[in-house]
Amino acid sequence: MLSVTGQNQIISTYREAGQLPFIEFRSNPKQSYGFDSFRYPEWEDKYDLWNLPLSGNYYIPYKSVGFRAKDLVDAILVNPVDFNPGKLSFRINDTLKTGLKYVFRNDSTITVQLPEQEESYVLKAYYDSTIIGRLRVNVYPKETEKLILIPLVPRTFSKDSVQIYLNTVFKPANLSFEVEIGPCFIHSDFDSTILFDNPPQGFDHYTHQMRSLRDTWFDLNPTAEKKANYIFVISGFVDPHIKSFMPRNKAMGFLKDEADSVFYLQLAKSLGRGIGFLQESWADQGPTAGSTNNLMDTLGRIHLTHFQWDQLRHGTGSYSFFDADEDVRTNNGRVAYYFWEEDENGYIRTEEGNLLSAIKRPFKKNYLSYHLDIQDLLFKPLFSIGQYFVCWWHIIASVCILLLVWIGNRQLRSRFEKKEGKVRIWELLLKRGVSLVGLTLIVFVFFFINAELDKYEVTSGYLEELKGTEYPQAYRYILYNKNLKRANEEEMSSEILLKRGESWFMKRRKKVLYFEAHKDSTGKWNKYKLKSENDSLIVVTFQYKEPASSHYFVVNYMDENGYYDHQKVFNHTGFNITDRLIPDEDPAKRILVFVNGYRPTSIGRTFEENFADIRKNGLEFPDSRNLIYNFDRYDYWRPWQEFDLVMQKRINPSETFYADGHFSVATSNHRSLLNFTSLANKYPKRCSNPEHHICQYTDAGGSRWFGSTKRETATLLPDNANKSGFNKRKENGKIAGLNLLQLLNEVPNKSFNDTLFIVAHSMGFAYTLGMLEELRGKINFGEFYIIAPENAESGKVYLEEWQKVWQYGCNHERWKSSAPCMLDGVAPQTKVDGLHDTQRVYIPDTLYKRHGFFNSHFIGYYTWILDIPEDQPGYMKQR
Repeated sequence: MLSVTGQNQIISTYREAGQLPFIEFRSNPKQSYGFDSFRYPEWEDKYDLWNLPLSGNYYIPYKSVGFRAKDLVDAILVNPVDFNPGKLSFRINDTLKTGLKYVFRNDSTITVQLPEQEESYVLKAYYDSTIIGRLRVNVYPKETEKLILIPLVPRTFSKDSVQIYLNTVFKPANLSFEVEIGPCFIHSDFDSTILFDNPPQGFDHYTHQMRSLRDTWFDLNPTAEKKANYIFVISGFVDPHIKSFMPRNKAMGFLKDEADSVFYLQLAKSLGRGIGFLQESWADQGPTAGSTNNLMDTLGRIHLTHFQWDQLRHGTGSYSFFDADEDVRTNNGRVAYYFWEEDENGYIRTEEGNLLSAIKRPFKKNYLSYHLDIQDLLFKPLFSIGQYFVCWWHIIASVCILLLVWIGNRQLRSRFEKKEGKVRIWELLLKRGVSLVGLTLIVFVFFFINAELDKYEVTSGYLEELKGTEYPQAYRYILYNKNLKRANEEEMSSEILLKRGESWFMKRRKKVLYFEAHKDSTGKWNKYKLKSENDSLIVVTFQYKEPASSHYFVVNYMDENGYYDHQKVFNHTGFNITDRLIPDEDPAKRILVFVNGYRPTSIGRTFEENFADIRKNGLEFPDSRNLIYNFDRYDYWRPWQEFDLVMQKRINPSETFYADGHFSVATSNHRSLLNFTSLANKYPKRCSNPEHHICQYTDAGGSRWFGSTKRETATLLPDNANKSGFNKRKENGKIAGLNLLQLLNEVPNKSFNDTLFIVAHSMGFAYTLGMLEELRGKINFGEFYIIAPENAESGKVYLEEWQKVWQYGCNHERWKSSAPCMLDGVAPQTKVDGLHDTQRVYIPDTLYKRHGFFNSHFIGYYTWILDIPEDQPGYMKQR
């Protein structure tokens, strides 16, 4: 490891020894963009080490420039003794660039003008035919992000000052900001003095208070720009030391009102974290806090490293205001929820007859809410274990049984304590028998009490827990209510939450709700009442009757004689689809669906960094909710050079949807998070020399008695297919398939003449197969792109159904013996059943750094599939 001091000592030694001169690149005081060189040993692996001929090791620095932009860099001539300037030249990618200008400012300092370029390159300094210096130049097109500041405190901002500061900080990544200052947000729930709850230290999710502010502000500003970053300026947090909070890869943050210098710095840090996934400089065993000039350190400096430039670039264009822990409104799900208030006669309370505003329709879920009406304190649930509740009766019964077992064993010991020989064996057997009977009784009593608890379930009626609450509280209670008994409902239904006075009532109904509207004494349609329900959509005035493919509500406007004046049909979002019930034509559409795989609990620069938190604390997100979204809900595809947008441009779909195939590592071939993390820690990293691999064997552990054992590295990977885990994902995928059909046929429309294109990654492959079981025969299958599938051999694709199918991933058979460090360790690659070998496309050898335990699986490294030539396997046709 070579420190800065060590490098200076070597330079001094070379001067005295009179060895070959070499070039050390440094930043020029008048540079427009950024410069970064190796300075901190903890980041040594981020810089390429080059063996400088006759001089020793050399860490190659980095320079950033804009797309087709010029810039300056200084080349410091080390050991210029007997130096002949005529022998010096600078070349780009080994090509002598005509017009590459440089000037000697003094005997040892040369200023080089970097020319306009469109792609990144390596600048090399030659002395005769010997390379004496290298510089990596990253070329970045300009990116502009919009920033909107929303103050909750009376504060005057200088928009220009904020903009100039941010553009200075982020110029090395050629990232600029357009700043907009919103009016001070005044609301009864969020006044200028309110202190916000302390956010999580992991920067991974918002507090309920933050979500409430976000939802309130966007509800009151429905036309607000969605492709922007929002910072709410607040009076502070409960902990006065917390100055800002913005989760990584999110577009919304909260900033404490401070003096300008502190405020601007915290703003830049927040945006770095939100846009570029930047983390504290000392994270992941980085340099000690307070020891660097980095933006994400504590000293108030603003330097950015070359790997932070790349992170910022990857994060632009991705705007998410939701974290992975919360439900997000999407117009699909097996159960539609409705909230409204009724008067004593059952009429819906409206303001000026506005029914759509009176009936709240906040979300859909795949399950009905779960409520227990228990008055007996001993039966009230205390907590849950899996899908089972535990109440005081469980505890009392278990303690009583254990006490009886203890007493029984003491009696047996007292009876046998004076006897010897084989009689003692009978004592042991009887004690074991008593304990077994006790355990059996505990299990029996546990399930018996749970069966009794089920009798208290409220399927329709009064909800005691919501008494006296207003809609926002009732909404949140139902939103976070989990049904431990039934995670998914196959049949679609509706659940209604009615408020009458201070009380709330729950009713379960069918897919289509029918309301009657009558005129009041003033002649206005102002009296509404729920009249009926059905699983068919019936519109008499249109002579329309079809089985409902989604959730709808129909308003029948009745005249004074009880006849239909007219009818209106709405989907759950409140969109009026009456005129589209009988379309003139049903145009064929191209439908693109992205199905993601496992979602790590954090987002880093690489897939390996994503799993760092898992290896450290063993956390996982809950399994998929089986909902379909019309945006990249979990930021799985978008942050990585807008992978999904690039795919969309290639396939040119009419509509794009996103399905979540995330499930626990326990469903993979690894079978547990412990197994996976253990393997990831001991599996060898990619060899530094692609021409010479030393990874064929790995220490598999051993004991102090027999020593360690060596195993072929590839045999460490799990090769026993976890079919039960695969099938669990596949079964859940069926629910997602039903929800996709619901979206495709909601208008209503027919999907029979539409064509489906699917991009599935990792665990998303099994999930997709479940979706296809529900979609088969109801939509045309176009092309299926399978990327690094997990446990591929457990799933089958029927080629005759598809126009094209390609499987992309690591060439396991090729590398397992000669270079196992190149293998995909997250999901060791096998062939999808039903595919030919010619339908498998492998990571190109030229992309050596995209191979490895994590890299071979990381979706962000699969952009190469869009560069496949038209005449090669795996080509994705431009449509």
